[in-house]
Amino acid sequence: MKPVKEQIFENSLLPFNYKIFTLPKFDAPWHFHPEYELTYIVESKGTRYVGDSIESFEKGDLVLLGPNLPHYWKNPQETELASAVVIQFGQNFTGSGIFEFNAFFSVKNLLLKAGLGLKFPTEIACKIGDIIIEMEKKPEAIKIIMFLNILYELSQITDYKPLTSIGFSDQIL
Repeated sequence: MKPVKEQIFENSLLPFNYKIFTLPKFDAPWHFHPEYELTYIVESKGTRYVGDSIESFEKGDLVLLGPNLPHYWKNPQETELASAVVIQFGQNFTGSGIFEFNAFFSVKNLLLKAGLGLKFPTEIACKIGDIIIEMEKKPEAIKIIMFLNILYELSQITDYKPLTSIGFSDQIL
């Protein structure tokens, strides 16, 4: 099945899109977009498709996807609730050059690796997930600071799991 290109509409208040989805089932088709995507599963279970990876997911799943990486989450028929927070952001969401500073080298490296899709360990995912959920109640400036902190914290993790095979992605680790 060929993935559908999704058009991401920019948020005028933030340099990234922050969305909370609460549905009977996840309904996005197999798709891709040029933006990065950080997805935290608040409540749900099913099968996660990312590139050439097919794996189960459940509450607490945290995945970072690179640009143009096809993906979708599918729930079984008996799912009663599907809830997730999704943050989508472009390659230059902070403006030009911030990730060229040595202080952000680890974040730049994380974003390069995201081309394979990265799944983070459950313990870390739940900690970061709490912060992601907390962002909803914060003013826009604080959301930006919190998101940069999330990216930094994720860049310090070494036991993430790449989801796709290296041959699937154009990214070089």
